[in-house]
Amino acid sequence: MSDQQIQSAGSLARRFAIPMFSVWLIHAGIWTALIAASQPILSGLLRISNWYVQRYLPTGNLVEEIPWNVYFTMGSIVEDTIPIILGLLLGFWVLRRKAKNKIVAC
Repeated sequence: MSDQQIQSAGSLARRFAIPMFSVWLIHAGIWTALIAASQPILSGLLRISNWYVQRYLPTGNLVEEIPWNVYFTMGSIVEDTIPIILGLLLGFWVLRRKAKNKIVAC
C-alpha cells in the first residue's frame, strides 16, 4: 500500500468512527430491549395457549407458565434505553457538526 492509500484510509476511519459507534449503540440498545421484552411476551402467549387448551380440549395438558416480575422487566427495559439515547445524541451531534462545517466552508 502506498502512503496516499494509508492516509485516505486513516481519514475515512476518523470520519466514520463516531457515526459507526452511534449506530452500534442504537443497535445494541434495541436488541437488549427486545431480549428483555421477550419474557413478558412469552408469558402472555403461554397464558393464551393454556386458556385455549382448558376451554376447547377436554383432555389437554397445560403448559407450565413462566413467572416474570413486572418491575424487573420494566427496570431492565429502561436501562436498555440508555444506549439508544446516547447513540441518538451522538448521531445528532455529528449531524450538527457536519452542518456547521458546511456553513463555514461556503
